[in-house]
Amino acid sequence: MSDESPSLESLVPDIPEPPTFDEAVRTGVQRLQDALAEFEALAARIPEEAYRDGEARVLESTAAEVESMVEAGQIDFESAAYDGEAWYQIVEDLQRVASKLYDAVFLLRDVEKRLAPPR
Repeated sequence: MSDESPSLESLVPDIPEPPTFDEAVRTGVQRLQDALAEFEALAARIPEEAYRDGEARVLESTAAEVESMVEAGQIDFESAAYDGEAWYQIVEDLQRVASKLYDAVFLLRDVEKRLAPPR
């Protein structure tokens, strides 16, 4: 048995470095593009009459909210030219819009499963 005690560095787990701002923006944009592509692909496969009343309302509400967030994002991009702090709000907006789209994607997947023939 060794008399040496473990060093503090060996006891502390490696903490990952937070992403750089550029990486955060790229990740946010990529996530938004992925969510939008999946949303569009699922929506294109599902006939409108397949949605139940509540599902249609949720999707319409989500679409309106996403559109509003995207429009607000345009304003943020313009203000970022004058205010470096605005970029942080843009990254948060990208994450919020992508999350809303993914919520709608989960609903679309449920509708698609319901339409699938039983196995």
